[in-house]
Amino acid sequence: VRSADGRVRDVWFSHACMHCSNPTCLAVCPAAAFTKRPDGIVVLDRNKCTSCGLCKEACPYDAITISKIDGKAAKCNLCVELLDAGLNPACVDGCPVKCLQVGNVTQVLAQKASASKEGIGYTDGPNKPNMIIIRERK
Repeated sequence: VRSADGRVRDVWFSHACMHCSNPTCLAVCPAAAFTKRPDGIVVLDRNKCTSCGLCKEACPYDAITISKIDGKAAKCNLCVELLDAGLNPACVDGCPVKCLQVGNVTQVLAQKASASKEGIGYTDGPNKPNMIIIRERK
């Protein structure tokens, strides 16, 4: 984004699940299709999904899609099957510029002075999203 004074500024925006500490998708789902793991990852059990769409409407980050194939909700699960095997999520390993990482939010915020839960186009809110913006260039 170019500011009024002509400077170029970074804008961070993601449509991936923010794995919120207070996820509204979990709160509004009448089928209890969403669960929050002890590590904070919000997981959707598509077998329980009734296709009501309430989760999509409730997500302030537009992170939930409705499948055109079966009408059920779909979202990022942070590749829990890879994480559970000690591997990185596919997005981290597949990122061509290596700008993604996964880790404990509190630790990253404490270890990196340039880390923040606020940025242009992204704010911390009532859902308490667990995405961090690290403003450093290599």
